[in-house]
Amino acid sequence: MNKSSIVESIKKKVEKLINENIRLSEKCAELTEVEVKLKESNRVLQEHITSLQKRIGVMELREGIASSSEDKRLAKARVNRLMREIDRCIAMMNN
Repeated sequence: MNKSSIVESIKKKVEKLINENIRLSEKCAELTEVEVKLKESNRVLQEHITSLQKRIGVMELREGIASSSEDKRLAKARVNRLMREIDRCIAMMNN
């Protein structure tokens, strides 16, 4: 092999590496965009889940008050638990 063919071979390999690097950089940027969109979607869904869980709690409380004595007992226990939690929060704010 002569020197010029070695240089040409190296040149082709370097060009190939540069092109592959550009392709991978573009793919990385694309995947980063997808990641950002998925994180935002996940955040929105988590907020929705939290909202729905609160609604379920309110509905359970509402049904507990209007239903049988066992349900009323559970509702009263839940209200008492919520009141204790509120009292703890107020105490923490006063400190």
